[in-house]
Amino acid sequence: MVIEFRELTKEEESIFKESLDYWLIDPTLIENFKFIIGEGNWKEVFVATDEVMESLSKHSQITPYSTGLGIGEIKEGKFILSLSGGSFISKYTNKKAVVNEEAEQLFLYKRNILGKSIHKIHESIEEKDKILVLSENNDYLGIGQLLVDKSLLTKLEFSEKNVLKNIIDLGWYLRKGK
Repeated sequence: MVIEFRELTKEEESIFKESLDYWLIDPTLIENFKFIIGEGNWKEVFVATDEVMESLSKHSQITPYSTGLGIGEIKEGKFILSLSGGSFISKYTNKKAVVNEEAEQLFLYKRNILGKSIHKIHESIEEKDKILVLSENNDYLGIGQLLVDKSLLTKLEFSEKNVLKNIIDLGWYLRKGK
């Protein structure tokens, strides 16, 4: 399979920016980065610096796989954030929840999170929002989805219920990743 590396088309750029509007506090925070597509059987989005882009243009044998960070893919007209993409944007987003140490371990084993395990969640997050999950040390763990209204997290009846669904976690690399 041949993979073509190229700049984003206007349509791809629009799809990508719409997703960034959801995730980022301020989309201009990442204006110093370049984004390119690796298109083969699917369209992967890579982030790179000016220096990396210059190296790519000068050396055809170098690919973004060895120089850039794959942050997601464009599929069916949507940008889907990858595990490494979540790590990349974690410092630029409020769409995140901090979980306790016990939940951290469980999350890395593909488990959902109980209400009592969420230490902090941003006020802008709403039910069904996709969010980044972080440890108490602000280590990125993966991507989840809030299953209930955040106002219910402090209610006793939700302390033992799954309130944060694990979509993908860093443990995936050990379980299935290649």
